[in-house]
Amino acid sequence: MLSVDLRNAFIDHTEDNFTCLLLRLIAKGDPEMRARLAKGFPMEVEAVRIYQTDCPYKDMQETEGLRVPDWEQIANRAKALFGPPPVIVWGKYRCTPVIERYAAGNVCLDLVSAVSDAEDDIMEGEPIATASVNAAGYVYDWDVIHVKDYAENVGLLAALQNQGIVGPVLDSIPSGYVNLPAVRIIHPVVCRMIKEKEL
Repeated sequence: MLSVDLRNAFIDHTEDNFTCLLLRLIAKGDPEMRARLAKGFPMEVEAVRIYQTDCPYKDMQETEGLRVPDWEQIANRAKALFGPPPVIVWGKYRCTPVIERYAAGNVCLDLVSAVSDAEDDIMEGEPIATASVNAAGYVYDWDVIHVKDYAENVGLLAALQNQGIVGPVLDSIPSGYVNLPAVRIIHPVVCRMIKEKEL
């Protein structure tokens, strides 16, 4: 598979390189063309899909009577999509997300420490919490999780929502004495991490 530098396509003013041309081709392609391109460039096709879903055809500006790409806006969105994982503040912890998979294929969202803290005897990368629950018998969309927001995880749902990691509660299911809220992951970098885990 040919590798291209997707993360730098619009960031380092390399608009005329192969990667940028490939992204333009994908963006303008019909579903059949995208399906063919996805066989060789699955990450690139998925990135364009996420990008266009988030901001379809909005990154344009008027220049001398013509509508042309607003490269600065595109670069900002590219940086957001291909930047580092977010740091999630929850209580005294500063965490980064780690994506795993449950046996049924549903997304498992783990949180690990983003920093070392000698006072609390925490090392960078040390597991802090599993933010999701694998509800038996339920298969979700690729970007939906049930959040564990009880016991030692109380307050985690609000933290994830307030920091733009997940969206509003879509539904909830009973599990023992608690309800498990279902939410969609909306942070572009975490969505990218999920898709990369499938490759």
